[in-house]
This record gives sequence, structure tokens and C-alpha cells, in this order.
Amino acid sequence: MDMADAMSQALGISGDTVVAPFEDYVSGKSGAGCETTVIGTGNDFQHVGVIADTMTEMLQAQGWQEDINYAGGGPGGLIAGFRKANGLCLLVVSSGPSDEGLCSDDEPFGACWERLTPEQRIFTITLNCTQDTAAPPEPKRIQFAPGAASAQVLGSLAASGIDRYVLAAMAGQEMTVNLLAALSGDPATVSSILVIWGEDGTVLISDHADATNWMGELPLSQDYYIDVKSVAQVSVDYALEVIIAPTTSDPTPTSEGSEGRGNLPREVPPSFQPVVAQLESTGVPLMLPPDFPVGKDLPPIHPYFYTVESGEYEISLDFGAECRGAGACHYGSLTGKKVDSNAPVGTRNFVFEAERAQKVTLVNDIEAYFIESRCGANCDDAKVFWIYNGIQYMVGLKGGRQSDVLNLANATIENSIP
Repeated sequence: MDMADAMSQALGISGDTVVAPFEDYVSGKSGAGCETTVIGTGNDFQHVGVIADTMTEMLQAQGWQEDINYAGGGPGGLIAGFRKANGLCLLVVSSGPSDEGLCSDDEPFGACWERLTPEQRIFTITLNCTQDTAAPPEPKRIQFAPGAASAQVLGSLAASGIDRYVLAAMAGQEMTVNLLAALSGDPATVSSILVIWGEDGTVLISDHADATNWMGELPLSQDYYIDVKSVAQVSVDYALEVIIAPTTSDPTPTSEGSEGRGNLPREVPPSFQPVVAQLESTGVPLMLPPDFPVGKDLPPIHPYFYTVESGEYEISLDFGAECRGAGACHYGSLTGKKVDSNAPVGTRNFVFEAERAQKVTLVNDIEAYFIESRCGANCDDAKVFWIYNGIQYMVGLKGGRQSDVLNLANATIENSIP
């Protein structure tokens, strides 16, 4: 069975196949590929996440494995890459109204999508495959010395090169990964970044974060992969350190039984329960709403960490795990940061624009500052900043109305402060 037949059988709709341009947006190489396109409506498909799962199962059944370096997307669409030997398939799933006039330019995609009838919801699924691409690097296994809790490897990358490592670890262990790599003559310039994921496909940190360190509790006993990716145009030497603490006997906290713990809200949203221990490791008392209201037929909210370190966390609220911090599927944001000031100072990824801030009062008479969303080709987050007991918190909603953002902030406070 060729790819076009397998795709049509999996989706239940026949597609059209043509020879089309192929662009590898990771390596920058281009050429020609065999492209199959299937188009359906809301009567055929529920949402992009279901389509992506169906296509992933079909490709994996034929021996293709997902390459997370190609992943991105959101409620309106997603992209993914799959490899087998020297072959590369790029999957693009997009959705939109049957008539552009059904949605206004200044409203969030989810709000418009919820109003559409099944017939007005159009899904386009494109799979473009080519051969003779560069295969991903073979992973080098990291082994700890007997009794050791850490290991260090030294390496050298060509311009835009990738080194891949793999190591086995157990669920509940805390892993810390540090990458030291800088351009000669400019030690402050980042020249390489980390990408970390589990054998099951769970992404711990993607290349969207541009991170050189990561710390967190491992969700499963399995192999974990670590990519060191050059972002420089010259060769660079690096040192990679991996530290794994012994497994603890403490279970991962959930909302059940968490009431009364100083660092946990009364209710922990289901999507946050697997990562609570990782967030608690920052030492910042968590403020979370009891849940996140999303539109009908949209994937559940999935937390993606921009920053999780001592004294600070920054979280992107995404539509589904496949988003991995990409802007198209960004729903909102949460941050917590220890501060010495009584005035908001912003964080690494979320600037506090004092000249645009509007003073508001939240529940418990907490003084806060609201900053309206700005919309161009896309909308950024409408945000509320406040400081409580030496911690600056922020909640945001992409393109959100002031009333909605304030309601989310109030729900967060009511759920988190005794």
C-alpha cells in the first residue's frame, strides 16, 4: 500500500496526489516531494488533534518515527515531521471557515470556530514526502559511572549541526541538564541549545525555548533523548552535564488531598497534575485557577514551560501537547517570580509595559495592573500582573477581553489563597 492509499484509508476520504516543491524548514534544503492532500469538513473530522493522532498512527504503522524538531501548530492547524531511513514526511493539518467572511480579523480563532456549523468547518490535510534527506544523527548513549549521580560529555558541533544523546532513567527521578557552550570572544552569546524528549514522544523542552538548561521530574521509566543543536554559523565546542537524583518515594501531588499544603492551590487543574512536583521545585507558591474554560471541540489546555527554575516559572498554556509553545496554538500564560519590588517588573518572556498598564483591583483587595492585548497578524496576550507576599504573578489570555482576563485572575487568586 503506498502512502496516498494509506492516508486515504486512515482518514476515510480520498486525496489528490501531485509532485510538489519540498522544503525542509529545519535544514533549509529544498527539492521535490510526493504530496497528497485530503480535504474534509466538520462532518468528517472533530478537530486537528484527532486528525494528527490518526495520521501519526498510520505513519508509525509503516515504520515512520516522529521527529520533534519539526513540530508546531495549534487549534487552527499543526505541523509535524516523520522520518524513516533517509526519508522525510512533513504533515500539515489546517482548519478554517468555508468563507473568510465568517470570522472577523480581530477575534480569537477559537471564538469564531465555536460559532461555525460542521459544514462551515474546513480541514485540509497535506502529507509531503521525499527521499535522500539527511538522516538524524545516531544517538550516543550516556552512561553513569557506578555510584555516580552525574555524567559529563564534551563535544564539538559544526555550524547548524546536531549531536544526539540518549540515557535511561526512571519515573520520579529528578533530572538536571546543563549545557555550556559559547562563542570564543563572546561568552555571553548562546551558540547551542537543548531539545529533550522521552521515547514515548513526551517533550520536556523544545527548541522554541532556546534553553541551555532544564530541570524537572521524569514522568516515565524509559529512554530520554537530548539534542544539542548549534544556533551559530561557526563551529563550537560544548560541555553537556546530566544529573539524575535518586527516585523519591513521594507520589506526584494531585488536587485530591492537596488542600492545606502551603505551595499548592485548593484545586489543581487536571492538565497540571503531572507537573506539580516540577513547579514546586521552583520554591514559588503556585497560583492556579481550578480549570481553564476553552471553546467547544478544542483540545485540552497543556502546560508548556518557558522557564522553570529556582525562584521563577513561566508557562505557556497551549491547545494540546503537540503545540509545544508555538504561537499559533497559544491560549494564554501564567508566571510566578520572586521579586524585591512592590511594582511589577516583567519576566524573561513577558514584558511589563508600564505606560500601557491600567490599575485595577482584584479579589481580596489585591492591587493589579491590566495590559490590553495588541492584535496585528496575530494577537498577543492580554495580561494582569499583581504581587502577593513577595511573589509577582501574571495571567494572560491571547487576544482576551479585559473582563475575561480579570475573571481568570480572580479565579486564580480565590483558588490559591487560603
